[in-house]
Amino acid sequence: MLHHMRACRHQPRSSLQDLSFFPRPGPTDHVSQRGSAGLLRDCNMRLVKSWCLAITRKQHLADRVWALILELPNPLEPKEAELLSGAFARCANLKRLAVHHIPGSTPENNKQSCIVEGPFHLNHLFNTYFCLVYGTFTFFHQQNHIRVLSLPSAALDTTFVDSQLPPDLIAIDAPLDVVCRLSEAETGRPLERVQIHYDRYYWAPDLSSLSRFAPTLKALTVVEEGSIGGSETVDVVEEVLEALPQLQHLGIYEKEQLESDILENSIVPRLRQFTSLTTFTLRLRRRVRILMRGQACFLHHRTHLLHFGYTMLGACATLRKATIAVEVPGEEEVTCTFTKEGDGSVSTTFDDELEEDSFYAMIFD
Repeated sequence: MLHHMRACRHQPRSSLQDLSFFPRPGPTDHVSQRGSAGLLRDCNMRLVKSWCLAITRKQHLADRVWALILELPNPLEPKEAELLSGAFARCANLKRLAVHHIPGSTPENNKQSCIVEGPFHLNHLFNTYFCLVYGTFTFFHQQNHIRVLSLPSAALDTTFVDSQLPPDLIAIDAPLDVVCRLSEAETGRPLERVQIHYDRYYWAPDLSSLSRFAPTLKALTVVEEGSIGGSETVDVVEEVLEALPQLQHLGIYEKEQLESDILENSIVPRLRQFTSLTTFTLRLRRRVRILMRGQACFLHHRTHLLHFGYTMLGACATLRKATIAVEVPGEEEVTCTFTKEGDGSVSTTFDDELEEDSFYAMIFD
């Protein structure tokens, strides 16, 4: 029987299929035939230290670690960094790693590199903790086989260039300006999945540079951060349509609630212009009225939400599934998933809240 590291509370593997897009998932645990998945989050450093000691002393346990989710305080004490370094040095088969700040701690450009010297070769990395590219040093000189990468701006300094990132990337989650820099590189990257973040307080997104990835890009998620400003959803859809008309999967998420009442034009005419779009996800966290048949309809009312979804799937020939979530300040979120069946009919499912895109769950796929 494969060893399973148990450091804190767990959930069954089924929940991994529903992990949200991009915020950290709830605690989960999973055993795979490939080895063991470790979860060290929502626990104190005493438990983390115990895990490090067990891995350091029991090589047969270290050999079975293939995936690890870890939350750390910032900064680490020297002895804590030494323990982690010793544990990572034993995990030769580690392939997927997520490292985050403990909730409530202040994110900083943490240059402690205790995870760099391990003998492992990662293919998935999700990082909000370490600054992995700074000065002349880059974590990716050693870890050059990473294909799925979540890299917030805190993990880079302003001097990084495209050539410092892994050459085999097919999926990246990063701020919009980072992805734009990748698109400007002389050697195009065959990206298949991209998640971008932008702060709507400073600008509306210019997504034209994403057209560089059009031949290979299948899925795009746009995360709008900030509690003020922002563009109409239809403007974002138009930007994506112009750059990626053959996109298959599109998600647009508002991360912060907005105290506003906005009248928007319907996005349906734009969605129907995509040639291959099969899934669409939209999360709105403000009071939105959509113009439908000349009338302004509040989307957080279930009857209007149903009408909007049915209209969308009926008008978009390629669209097979659409999920619409609306959360109005002071009220519960309303989420409905519309699925086009084989006979052309549309089924609906209401949920309490939207489980966002499963990009993060790829660590356990």
